[in-house]
Amino acid sequence: MTDRTGIEQDFSTGLGPWHVKPIDWTYGLHPVNKPSDEFGMFSGFKARWDSKRKSDLLPGWKDFELSDFEPWWGSLALEDILPGPQYDTVFRLWGTYLTRILDVELTGKTLRSTFGTAYNEIEIGLFERIVAEHLIVVSFGPMNWRHFGNVVLPDKVSFIQMPLATNGKDVDKILSLVLELDQDTPFSTKD
Repeated sequence: MTDRTGIEQDFSTGLGPWHVKPIDWTYGLHPVNKPSDEFGMFSGFKARWDSKRKSDLLPGWKDFELSDFEPWWGSLALEDILPGPQYDTVFRLWGTYLTRILDVELTGKTLRSTFGTAYNEIEIGLFERIVAEHLIVVSFGPMNWRHFGNVVLPDKVSFIQMPLATNGKDVDKILSLVLELDQDTPFSTKD
C-alpha cells in the first residue's frame, strides 16, 4: 500500500520496507533481537554490536573499543542525539571514506544544519523510531539522492543505523556503517 507521501508500506508489520519516491531509497526497520546472520552484508557488523549487548539492554559507545571496528574504519559514523523538540543529531565521528564519497567532513556538525530540509518528514520519522522503539534501520539507494555538485559518487550505497544507549535503555547515540554497492550487488535482509 502506498501512502500520500509516496511511501510503500506494509502496514501489517509497521516495520516497512518503505520506498521513498522520487529519490528511490528503500528503508527497512528491524528489531534489535533479529539474528545477525539475517542482515546480509551487515551480518558481521551486527554480530559485533550484539556481542556488546547485556541481556535485553542496548550496548553503549563506551562498551566498544575502536579496534572492534577495524574492518570498517573509514565507513563509520557516530551521532549524538541532541535534546529538543525536533529530532537532530551531531556527528561525533565521520569516517574518511564517507568524507571522500560525499566530499564533506561532518564531524562536529548537526544533521539539520548540514542537510537542512534534504531529509523529509518520513525519513526523520524513521530516525525517531530508532530512538523510541530501539530499532535498527537498513537503507539503500543511489548516491545522487542529494545534490553534491560535481562529485563522482558510487552508484548505490547501503546504511545500517544501530541504536546505542549509555545506560542500556535510553538511546543517546546512533552508530552507522555505510557500504558501497556495485551494480551486481543484491542487498536483502531476511524478512
